[in-house]
Amino acid sequence: MNIGDRVRLMHDNQEGIIVNVTKNNIVEIEIEDGFVIPVSAREVVVVAKEETDYFGEGGASTTQNVKEVEAVQPKVVNSERGVFMAYTKLGHEILEAILINNTDYSIVYSVSEETTTGNQQGVSAGVILPKNYQRLHKKTIRSFDEWPALVVRYMLHSEDYFENTGLFQRRLKFRASNFFKVEKEAPVLNEKAYVVQIDQDLKAVDAQEIHSKMSQKQAAATLTGGAEKVVRPADKVDLHIEKISADHEFLKKEEMLELQMEVFAKKLDDAIATGMDEIVFVHGIGNGTLRNKIHKYLSKAAHIKFYEETERTRFGFAATRVKIH
Repeated sequence: MNIGDRVRLMHDNQEGIIVNVTKNNIVEIEIEDGFVIPVSAREVVVVAKEETDYFGEGGASTTQNVKEVEAVQPKVVNSERGVFMAYTKLGHEILEAILINNTDYSIVYSVSEETTTGNQQGVSAGVILPKNYQRLHKKTIRSFDEWPALVVRYMLHSEDYFENTGLFQRRLKFRASNFFKVEKEAPVLNEKAYVVQIDQDLKAVDAQEIHSKMSQKQAAATLTGGAEKVVRPADKVDLHIEKISADHEFLKKEEMLELQMEVFAKKLDDAIATGMDEIVFVHGIGNGTLRNKIHKYLSKAAHIKFYEETERTRFGFAATRVKIH
């Protein structure tokens, strides 16, 4: 029994997907309404793949016979266009990552993994021809929660005339509740896989702009003995995760909190360094976790005259104002 398995509760008529397996033989299951419930592993059974394929995710039907099911479920051929990352099953424990190019162009690509030190470890690089794919690496389902973020960069190429679209980049950080929910036929592969379209809502990376910024940063470091130029932040900084990360849907809760605290600490340092009198951090109300971590940080930080809650709502205070020495 692994993360991603579809299971049925033995004493209930509910099904869901395993999103976590704890050491004390408890599995956490995300049921259809989005709630996650902890259940003893002895109280659930894995739904056979053949049953899901035959009856769909709703389970066995008691009102339709075989001919009726076949009549309303014709085979659908996947014809989605674009660039995809697909994870196919190799046995019960292993998933293989495959980069798919279902476009009319060749793509020159680079795939790497983020490391805990902030660097990147190369996975694969090369060229994928149109309507083709490249196998990247294998991962175990058991270690899903420890998978590092995957960074995919690519650019289009053709021997004919084509529009210069530049370099594209996408960071992929998966959550079990989303990753294992949809298994479908992957383009080009024509086999079942967990599929993510990586060129959807993708922004081009301006290579010239990056080079220019790097040159400016290096020049500034030379003039200041290695120190980067500090930019005065806005008077009010919104720390809601959707405001600071375009890929927040792929982050775990602890990763979101870590990123929010990194932005908070950086903006506070910049505010102090640029001589600001005060700055306001909007953390929202929620369960108070982010607010509490911010207040704990401020209680030990230097150059802080005082801090107080502000922007009161009917549910509580949504922001913290920091007065700087």
